[in-house]
Amino acid sequence: VYTVAVSGSEDGTVKVWDHESGDYVRTLKGHTNTVYSVAFTPTGSHLATCSSDLSIKLWDFSTYACVRTLRGHDHTISCVRFIPLPLSAMTSASSSSAATAGGDAAGGAAEASSTTGISVAAAG
Repeated sequence: VYTVAVSGSEDGTVKVWDHESGDYVRTLKGHTNTVYSVAFTPTGSHLATCSSDLSIKLWDFSTYACVRTLRGHDHTISCVRFIPLPLSAMTSASSSSAATAGGDAAGGAAEASSTTGISVAAAG
């Protein structure tokens, strides 16, 4: 059951809305440029956002705090998604020819990179 909807904005913020009433709930601030994509973990406990500021932010949705900033893309990050695997992998994409991003929600390093512009980081 969905209780909130989230949206990214050109001003670098993420807005949280009540799904049923449509009422504004709060604003998440942290990016410095347009937020292009948002994605919840399969459990809904964390939200990932990506931006043309070349970062991905991982938000703890129980506290609305940014718990991790992932960097490594050379160009605007246009999409971020979680893949439901045993480790809840997260992928991101940009137009860069080589990119890296890494780390998990607990602060450990878990990285992979490729020359296709796709980066994978563990976030579980």
